[in-house]
Amino acid sequence: MSKRLWWVDLAKGWTIMLVVTAHSIQGIYKTGAYGSFDLISKSSMFFLFTIIMPVFFALSGFVDRPVDSINSLKNSALKKTVNLIVPYVVFSAIYVALQHFSNGVNSLYTWKDLLLMFERPIGYMWFLYALSFVFLIAGILDVLNFSVPCQVLIGLIFLVIKQYVALPYFLAVSFTWLVCFECGRILKTYNWLYTSKKFFYFFSVLILISLIVQYRQGGMWYDTNTLTISNSVSKILSIPVAFRVFYYAGRNKINNYFAKYGKYSLVIYMVHAPATSIFRVLLAKMHITNYFLLVILVIALSWMVSVMVIKMCKRSKAVAIVFFPLKVISNAKIS
Repeated sequence: MSKRLWWVDLAKGWTIMLVVTAHSIQGIYKTGAYGSFDLISKSSMFFLFTIIMPVFFALSGFVDRPVDSINSLKNSALKKTVNLIVPYVVFSAIYVALQHFSNGVNSLYTWKDLLLMFERPIGYMWFLYALSFVFLIAGILDVLNFSVPCQVLIGLIFLVIKQYVALPYFLAVSFTWLVCFECGRILKTYNWLYTSKKFFYFFSVLILISLIVQYRQGGMWYDTNTLTISNSVSKILSIPVAFRVFYYAGRNKINNYFAKYGKYSLVIYMVHAPATSIFRVLLAKMHITNYFLLVILVIALSWMVSVMVIKMCKRSKAVAIVFFPLKVISNAKIS
């Protein structure tokens, strides 16, 4: 059993908290009821979405073990697919079902959309969908002896192609995020790219310049949840910058807390989106209309529910099998 890296768990913990924050703010913004706070919402989403998904994919690449044969690829792909497909199916169904029981839905998915979820993912489930294909594609390229830098180049080529050609969704999203996944692999090999203080400052300046350029382009400058040519510099360079921040972070009560739950970032990711939607609607019905109070409460309550589900996983196999199917089947301890 491999030893876990504390700073990687810390990175996952803080990053998943930022995911909860970003989706909480996004949900409130999309209601259109807080127009006077649009600049705050947009600026927050602009910053948060720039870093959270690139860092998550990079962390997955950082801890991933490359495969070197067809058999190891089959075994790895099977394990990862099972572990991702179960929560993908369950929470896609939960998400759509909850939408049909609420009047405060921003983007309604139909039951037909649920039937087509393997062609086009439901809402926030795109991350699991993309990650499944990224693992598979990276494994295939490993077996074919493509180097990591070459795999990054392949991803960048697809990133450019998809701007001009309508690719099938699974190809567009998979090869695009392969770039960030492989960046994590590169940083594992060349750790000086994130441990060097000079590179940290250099990358930070480039990110700032890129963000300014994105803002000045106008339009939906704050919509940085997807990886495109225009935001690729800021999103990709956010990876080594974030890695350095977490790598050198000190141990204290707050960081230890987030490192503790970083191990369960997948659980929190699955649970938080339905939770933020439910709490946003419930708090609105309770006439809590102060923007800042609403944001804080949605984030806090969604996080608390996610933590409760994690504790339930440790006590109930019926709950745990949704998030850790292979561990439950093998009777491994959820810890």
